[in-house]
Amino acid sequence: MKEKIFGAVLLFLALFFILPGYVSFAQEDVNDYVMVDTKTGEEQIIDLSSGQYSNAEKFVSQPLFPNQNEEKAITDFDSKDPGISTHSIIGNDDRWKVTNTNQYPYTTIARLTVTYQDGTTACGTGAMINARLLATVGHVLINSNGAHLKSVRMQFGQNGNYVYYDTSDFKSYIYRGGYETDQSIEGDYGFIVFKDNTVSKYTGHMGIVTVPSESDTLYTAGYPGDKGYYYMYAVTGSIVNMGNDLIYHNMDTMGGQSGSPVYIIGTDGYPYLVAMHSSGGGTVNAARRLEPGLFYWLRDNGYLG
Repeated sequence: MKEKIFGAVLLFLALFFILPGYVSFAQEDVNDYVMVDTKTGEEQIIDLSSGQYSNAEKFVSQPLFPNQNEEKAITDFDSKDPGISTHSIIGNDDRWKVTNTNQYPYTTIARLTVTYQDGTTACGTGAMINARLLATVGHVLINSNGAHLKSVRMQFGQNGNYVYYDTSDFKSYIYRGGYETDQSIEGDYGFIVFKDNTVSKYTGHMGIVTVPSESDTLYTAGYPGDKGYYYMYAVTGSIVNMGNDLIYHNMDTMGGQSGSPVYIIGTDGYPYLVAMHSSGGGTVNAARRLEPGLFYWLRDNGYLG
């Protein structure tokens, strides 16, 4: 009798680890990234565990000024959508309205109108940081219910009913594995990948610096809901504290600015992204720092061309 029970236990354990319905341990690690093809739904796991990626300490790439002669301005814009997340005005509201949204680097910054697979919609912000890559945050691409995006309209350099460049065409998106159920600020990563450099040819893009100095002056700009969503507001500030994953800053932000670029101005006078604004409250706001290993992987696999 004991031998039969022991045999049944062994069979159960074998089924638990082998059958597809039980292979919970075979799912992607929460520290991996996932790239989803928007047309096929196919997922590619981005494994950064090898030494060349997991030990990466710094990544730098150069900005690109747009070809202003190829501007494609339009005058169509979406109806109001709820802004994503709540952030803070710290002391006095120091934000100013950007009126020259057709000038670099504001041409790189887009109002994102996201429709999710559960039918809900919301708006956030994102910015071009390479010829094929737009940076935002995870909770813009995956909502609080864990629903992934279905479509995204990206309106660059919006100023009321003026839009510098408008597109909804992209190839794939990247998020941190497990973010659907564990929406921690450390995993609040989101990127949209384009099939080629068509968008950046018109908008230009910022550079990337994954390790800023704590004395750097910070800049951010986005589309806050308290200002109507359709107008870009900018502000400067400083780093209050910087950890391995997060930059805590004192720049004023509100809902709708999730995914706004947090950038510095390099010695060459050009903007370099250091983080994506994510959340906040009280006396500081927070931005998710860029992970060097991910950008080396993207470069090595042809996604930063």
